[in-house]
Amino acid sequence: MKKYILVENLRAMNDKLDLDKIIANSKQTKIEETINLIRNLYKLNKIKNLKLDEEVTFSNEFVDSVCHILFLLDYQPEVFPNFDGNIQLEYEKDSRYLEIEITPSMKVNIFKIDDEEYENDEYNDLNINNLNNTINNFMR
Repeated sequence: MKKYILVENLRAMNDKLDLDKIIANSKQTKIEETINLIRNLYKLNKIKNLKLDEEVTFSNEFVDSVCHILFLLDYQPEVFPNFDGNIQLEYEKDSRYLEIEITPSMKVNIFKIDDEEYENDEYNDLNINNLNNTINNFMR
């Protein structure tokens, strides 16, 4: 009798929360993020040893470090090299924009346009937990 009540309670919870839909959406999101990660790794591989001019290059070590960072992010960005020799990570959601610039010395600068129009002119040491928190808060 207790097992039957437990099963009925679980069914009622499942109907109320629509767990199958939640699980399906979660799996879809993980698949999309994995595809985006692969796309970003491919893109970064293409810019290894890229020379924009005599002074601006992208070393294998720097690009590999950014690849490692991407593996640790909950959400995948658009990835671009810039003319300063840094790699830029960009996120857009609704009418908001988040840009994270990473330097070869693993410093980050964050620029954000949203209701607060936040801009940071400082480069700070890279901290993956802080970076993920910033991105996760932005993506909500």
